[in-house]
Amino acid sequence: MSTVPLELGLSLDAIPRLRRHPLLAALTQGRPRRSRERAIYFDTPDFALARAGFALCIRRVARLAVQSVARLDARGPGPADTVVASEVPDLASIPDVALRAQIAGCVAGRPLVPAFEVDLTRELRVLREDANEIHFSLDSGSVKTAHGLVPVCSLALDTRAGDPAYVVQLALELLDALPLRTDAQHPAASARAMLLGESVRPRKAELVEVGPEATLEALLEACVEACLRLRSALSFFAPVLPARQRAALRALLRPLASALGPARDLDVFAEEWLAPALRARPDDAGLATLDARVRALRAERAEQVRRALESVHFPRLVLEIRHWLASHAWRDQVLSADSAALFAPARDFASRRLERRHRKTRRALRGLAEASSAERHALRIEAKQLRYAAEFTASLFPGRRARRYARRLAALQDALGVANDAVVAERIAAEIAGADAAAQHAAGFVTGWAAHAAHAEIARLGRLAERFAEAGRYWPRPAPTPAAPPG
Repeated sequence: MSTVPLELGLSLDAIPRLRRHPLLAALTQGRPRRSRERAIYFDTPDFALARAGFALCIRRVARLAVQSVARLDARGPGPADTVVASEVPDLASIPDVALRAQIAGCVAGRPLVPAFEVDLTRELRVLREDANEIHFSLDSGSVKTAHGLVPVCSLALDTRAGDPAYVVQLALELLDALPLRTDAQHPAASARAMLLGESVRPRKAELVEVGPEATLEALLEACVEACLRLRSALSFFAPVLPARQRAALRALLRPLASALGPARDLDVFAEEWLAPALRARPDDAGLATLDARVRALRAERAEQVRRALESVHFPRLVLEIRHWLASHAWRDQVLSADSAALFAPARDFASRRLERRHRKTRRALRGLAEASSAERHALRIEAKQLRYAAEFTASLFPGRRARRYARRLAALQDALGVANDAVVAERIAAEIAGADAAAQHAAGFVTGWAAHAAHAEIARLGRLAERFAEAGRYWPRPAPTPAAPPG
């Protein structure tokens, strides 16, 4: 048995504490083995391979020079290794023909030069308890680039036998005593980001892919594995999940959401409303005052998010969710018609949930022309929940109709989102302006700018609602639930 390793980051100064941890001492079989790995990564002078997401390195394995080519974003097959004659890249020896062509296309005849060097010490252990066996790999060392040395340290725990949830439980126990992180990066990926001057980029939730005959449990696992919208998934699957588990997971999510929400609102205010107003009136002193205050507050909010992500709470959240998945914890509930649905085809459950949310959204759309801003906000939330439900379940119902439905619903939700952001902008502008007369005048200008954009989106809502209605259902209309017998 071999699964994807659980990869964790930690600081170099935490290594002695990790080695002294009682669990490690109790579970280690035999003596740890240590080795040194040095790899030189090559690229064109303008980093064409790194920009395309590739890593090409040559490392020493015993007395052999081994060339390795891999994608840094982990898409596609694993690394392609070849023994080469010397520590000079040999593109012709790349065994995969398609990969060889991609690399050659990136290089385009330019010279390959050393871009950075990774120098690691690897510590290997076998951990065993009862039927569970874990391969433990601790890498520590540095990445050397033209910008200097960067320390790196990561831990990989690979289940080789036993319960897949055991490795996550082990990580949770280590987390009680060690500052582990769940954002461990390959050293080459860290070096790439440094060389290209990249910061962390936002990542959208991946599409959920299951077969049309998938069980509801398989759909649940795929949704939680793939999505960054766990709160929406917990809501969609609520009827088949134990209430205490949903409450516990929501409680874990709450601190992060509390930090992200205000930061997101301020980012939208700054980028969507204040920035274009400044471009239109670059010499406005009031706008300049507002901008300075927003910049300071954004830095403060960003720091709050950073602290939330770097606190012990965030890795615990990630690991608790992984443990929930690996242990199939939702099975720990009384057998009922709802819980039994987990092992039935997902299409039946999905059709009922989609129908319910579809009808709620359609009812809310009937009063759209006279809706207040609060009612439009409530409708936006309904549309968002329906959109996520559609994205969770689209692969159960192959064909164009599901994609068309989701696309038109997204357009409606986006327009409602702009209208709501304009309302939020008015509140933020007033709070930031305070008692400063010039800043208040500027806040009024920005609020008017946002209101104008919102008015244009509100004017489109009727047509967007019509187009959504024209898309129609893409799931079979569920049969009515039989009435309970009298008495």
